[in-house]
Amino acid sequence: MKSFATPAFAFATALAGIAPALAEPPSGRWTAADRATEAVTGDVTFSPTMIRFQNGKTLPLAVAYTVHGTMVYKVTSPSNPVLLNGNRICREVGNAPIRSVAVVDQGFGIHSIQFYTDAGGPHIKPKGMSDACAEHSYETSRR
Repeated sequence: MKSFATPAFAFATALAGIAPALAEPPSGRWTAADRATEAVTGDVTFSPTMIRFQNGKTLPLAVAYTVHGTMVYKVTSPSNPVLLNGNRICREVGNAPIRSVAVVDQGFGIHSIQFYTDAGGPHIKPKGMSDACAEHSYETSRR
């Protein structure tokens, strides 16, 4: 479900004490949608309170906020676990812990998870640019 919230709409509804309804990403088993994701995280099990990676490692989550229809979660016990093939989620930052994740609905049953070492999560950037240290895509339903 796409969000129709614009900044003006969000401001108006905030003044009125109304929050626009946004669909949470589907819970359950998500299948790695590309080779990089297969090599690093493998398939995952996602819920609003946890991501469980294929090797059993987890990131505990708590819903933080939404931005432009994207659900952002705080990692309640920050870490950058070693996953498949000795890979870490964010290789470029060494052992820096993952502090937040954003789940983006790409459409057609595909969701991507963006991983951030900044507790603030995603920041508004020019279109096509991200400050995520890693992003992995998953098939969340049959197309």
